[in-house]
Amino acid sequence: MNHIFTNHAKDRINKRNLTELEVIESIEHADKILTRQDKYYAQKLIREGKIEVVFEKGENYIKIITVYWI
Repeated sequence: MNHIFTNHAKDRINKRNLTELEVIESIEHADKILTRQDKYYAQKLIREGKIEVVFEKGENYIKIITVYWI
C-alpha cells in the first residue's frame, strides 16, 4: 500500500515532532479507527500521548491528511 502525505500532514508531523514512520505504524496498528463520511481517524497511543491520524483510502493508496495529539 502506497502512503501519500499531503503538505499539510508533513507540516503537522514536523511541528508535532513525529516521524512519517510513526504515522504509518499508527494507521497500520491503530488502537481504534473511527470513520466519518469518507475519512478515517486512526488513534494510537505513542510515547507520552495519543495521536489521531486523519486519512482517506484509495484502491492502492492511503492519503494522510493531518495528524494531531489528542
